[in-house]
Amino acid sequence: MKKIIALAIIAVSIVSASFALEFEVGAKLIGGQNVADGSTAADTVKGLNAESKFQFGGAAYMNFALFGGLGLQLEPTIIKGVVSFETEQMQNNTITANTSDYDALTLDVPLMVWLNLDLWKLTIGFGGGVDFSMDLNRNESYLKQISNEAQRQQAAAVSDGLAKMSFAWIAGVDTKFYLTDHLGLVASARYIMDIKKKEVPVTVGVGNAEVNTGFTYSTVEYGRRFLYGGLGVEFKFF
Repeated sequence: MKKIIALAIIAVSIVSASFALEFEVGAKLIGGQNVADGSTAADTVKGLNAESKFQFGGAAYMNFALFGGLGLQLEPTIIKGVVSFETEQMQNNTITANTSDYDALTLDVPLMVWLNLDLWKLTIGFGGGVDFSMDLNRNESYLKQISNEAQRQQAAAVSDGLAKMSFAWIAGVDTKFYLTDHLGLVASARYIMDIKKKEVPVTVGVGNAEVNTGFTYSTVEYGRRFLYGGLGVEFKFF
């Protein structure tokens, strides 16, 4: 169902572009880093160093403004990155934790409400909206290379989880400098926050203990949080 909704939004957006007052297309290279749990985007920027694990990729986008710079921006993005996860195993009656990495190739398809403000040859754009993402890697040969059985099973579970389409919020800002009336350079920043459904068990207190009732209630939790920037070129049709 989510795939059908996503495709419908994309189709409507493409059709709407033909009636736009402004229509621009662009492409850019991007790079960024996952935001650690409990950290803010600002904390991530302060913590960047030579040892930080960056993720790289590329994006193409279409921007069409319907009302004085206000419109929509569709921005398919592919990101090559690494997902780290931990497994536990028993060795000599001692539980040890091991950290492993899974090579992910993530497709993000954000659709944002966007506002462009023109200042001479400079344009500042900003907006936010929804993002649909999934992992394209599904590299079975990579999973077979993991010698530890527990880590291999955990990596397979990570791969299966990433392969399911997920929903996220996205916000961003662009700065564009036009070399001509139609050709411009663009610098951008984006922040993605995945939202996932979560089932929480219902427990009751019995004495000093908590007893699971066998019932659950649905809530949401935040998954991947990704901060990235990009540089590219843009062509403005009108």
